[in-house]
Amino acid sequence: MSPAPCPGPAPGPPAGPARPGRPGAHRAADASLPCDIYAAGGTPCVTAHSTTRALFASYDGPLCQTQRSSDHSYRDIAVPGAGGYADAASQVSFCAGTSSTITKIYDQTTEHNDLPISWGGFWKGPGPGGSDIGADAMALPVAAAGHQVSGVKVEQGVGYRIDHAKGVATGSKPEGIYMVTSSDYTNQWCCFDYGSGENSHTDTGNATMNAIYWGNACWFNGCTGNGPWVEADLENGMCHTNTGSNKDPNNTGVHYPFVSAWLKHRRRPPTAVEPQRGRHRHQRPVRPVPGRDRRSHRERHPRRTVDLQRGMQPAMVTELTL
Repeated sequence: MSPAPCPGPAPGPPAGPARPGRPGAHRAADASLPCDIYAAGGTPCVTAHSTTRALFASYDGPLCQTQRSSDHSYRDIAVPGAGGYADAASQVSFCAGTSSTITKIYDQTTEHNDLPISWGGFWKGPGPGGSDIGADAMALPVAAAGHQVSGVKVEQGVGYRIDHAKGVATGSKPEGIYMVTSSDYTNQWCCFDYGSGENSHTDTGNATMNAIYWGNACWFNGCTGNGPWVEADLENGMCHTNTGSNKDPNNTGVHYPFVSAWLKHRRRPPTAVEPQRGRHRHQRPVRPVPGRDRRSHRERHPRRTVDLQRGMQPAMVTELTL
């Protein structure tokens, strides 16, 4: 199938009333974690995945489930207190002397869109029956605000996915996504993604996904620079701009140990792809110029799967939200 043109911006709808997120997530001024900020803006998180910390000031539950190979037992790795960081000591002791795997990444919202290991799909994984595999639980130690925690090192074959996710946007409805990742682990292959896709786990046509891609891919050729870049994976095309490839000499690649990536999707179609270093907002955003493809979104192919997708490249991630 030939690549679909990358659509440009269109006016978004007015913000509607905030829907309830995690209990207590709408507390006043002291609620300052990512999903509290989204809720205060009227766009509450419908998924909140992180192995490193709470994404709500009130969240005090599990972040991920780990299984060790020695006796095949499981342990939930949680935050020790509301709004805190992962209990890394629990994970280290559980995994000591053996290998261990992240088997589930919990959703911190009341939608409970937890991410188990994906059962695969059109592209078969290395797991049983063509399923994907889980990430090594101890492969990515990360220091976050002085806390030693563990991110997710996504290597070839690693993938997590929930089908028929609750509360997420479908068709051409508005959706925003963010990811915290790194320039330390990238390559040019397809596709390290986080976002919405098809429940069928197959390619159902141009522009039937809405996901952040992070890597060095230049899908439409002729890119300025070698990346890595934050791109919009819309299915059959990973877009820097509405015309496809990045031509901006000021954006030849984003090279920082921690990178925050945003994808903003309004009523039709995605309007901005933004790389930023950590929490600093000095990176120049890559914004599409006006344009529209009539095929850009198809209501008959609703996107209800939420996935952290493997592709063929190493990557790291510490937190993700829709």
